[in-house]
Amino acid sequence: MESLDDYLATLNMEGKRPVWKENESKIEGVYRRTRRFLKTGMNVCEIGVGNGYLLKNLLSAGFRTTGVDISACLIQSMASSLSRFGDNLHLIHGNIGTVGLGKGLFDIVFALDVLEHLPDTALASAIGTISDSLRVGGFLVATFPLNEKMAEGMTKCPECGHVFHYVGHHQVFRSVRQFGETLGSSFHITSQFIVYARGLDGLAQRVYRVMVRILSKRASAPTLCVIARRVP
Repeated sequence: MESLDDYLATLNMEGKRPVWKENESKIEGVYRRTRRFLKTGMNVCEIGVGNGYLLKNLLSAGFRTTGVDISACLIQSMASSLSRFGDNLHLIHGNIGTVGLGKGLFDIVFALDVLEHLPDTALASAIGTISDSLRVGGFLVATFPLNEKMAEGMTKCPECGHVFHYVGHHQVFRSVRQFGETLGSSFHITSQFIVYARGLDGLAQRVYRVMVRILSKRASAPTLCVIARRVP
């Protein structure tokens, strides 16, 4: 029986649910802003690989890259489409809360629009896994909807009556401080920024911030990127 994760991944890969494609410009913005942390020879990891957009950027730049995803069919697709990168690519199928990534293996871990999908227990386990896998002094780069109005995204299955979030969100991060508290004492937040879609210049970015405040009751939550250093 096909899992829900494989079903949603297939929809995205076939273009029937173009969330990943629409997010490429935001991923590009995050990658551009974090390039200063990336040095030759680093080991990097992406949790939740989507359509492979970030993986391809990292691999093309020469980084040894690990991709982790809960969808088996997605891991198989990435293994095929990115096979040209050879041993620089390592793919792992599994849940980030339970999969083993090793101790102090990575210099940077990317978790873009991932952590908000995890229930409380799974989130705590995932943060523990990420913390263990990062070397001291390494960085977690995470994005998530800031102060999302979760109730507006809830829907009900017409067959069984089950109520759920339409894109599977479980967490609401209302501030950088709250997110830092969620990460715990193993991390120190060094910077944060709103992630804009491609093409927004400085003026457009300022207008966007004002519109988010004015229309906060109706506007979708802005995406925040937080960069946190792994500390002893």
